[in-house]
Amino acid sequence: MSDPKSPPLVSPRSPSNARAQGHVEDSAEEKNAQRVAELSRLVELEENARGFHERAGANDVAAIHAERRDRLATMVSELGGSAPRPGEIRSLLQAEDAQGIDDELASAYAAAGVPMG
Repeated sequence: MSDPKSPPLVSPRSPSNARAQGHVEDSAEEKNAQRVAELSRLVELEENARGFHERAGANDVAAIHAERRDRLATMVSELGGSAPRPGEIRSLLQAEDAQGIDDELASAYAAAGVPMG
C-alpha cells in the first residue's frame, strides 16, 4: 500500500493527467473530425452538381455526380461520421455553368486531397 503522504505518481504536467482532465485532445479523433468535415463538404458539392445537371437535362452527368456523392458519403460513414442528408445539403457551388462547376469541384477535391475518380 502506498503512503497517503507520498506525492502521486502522475504529476499535473503529465500527458496522461492532462488527457484525464480533458485538456489534451486526441489528435487521431481531431484528424478524423477534420476529414469528415472535408468529405461532407464534398458530398454537398457533388449533390449541388447533380442537381444542376439534372435540371439541365443531363441525366447521365447527374448520375456520375450521384455516384461520387454516394462514394464520399460511404467514406464519411467509415470514419464514424454522418454525411449530410438531402434536406441538410447547403448550396455551396458558386458557378452557374457546367465548366465552372467542373472547375470548382476539381479545386475542392484537390484542396481536400481526394481523387475525383
